[in-house]
Amino acid sequence: MANIVDGWLLVDECGYIIDLNYAAQKILKGLPVQIGGEFNTLIKEWPVLDKVKEGKKETIEIFRNYTSGRSCYEVKNFLLEKNEINFGQIILLKDITLKKKAGLRDWNEKKKELLQKNV
Repeated sequence: MANIVDGWLLVDECGYIIDLNYAAQKILKGLPVQIGGEFNTLIKEWPVLDKVKEGKKETIEIFRNYTSGRSCYEVKNFLLEKNEINFGQIILLKDITLKKKAGLRDWNEKKKELLQKNV
């Protein structure tokens, strides 16, 4: 079984990307993301990321289309604060494509069972 590595971006308090790992580079391939670049530039190209922008602490699911197919990611942001001073945030990108597909298969099987019982 292959190792699954989450992607992450480190964004400073001014909104600049100061680091990201290889998994994040693969997930965001083709989008304007680079160390020293503005996170807002990435948001302009993938607007759904605006939901995890600083101050909106939440977890969301987003989809991305690739030539190889569609992937689903769970995206979380973690604010880096101490004594109410903002130091930036970490944005975690977790590939949940297989989990979503398995859930859809389970749902379709349950639906089929229910329909057969009602026939």
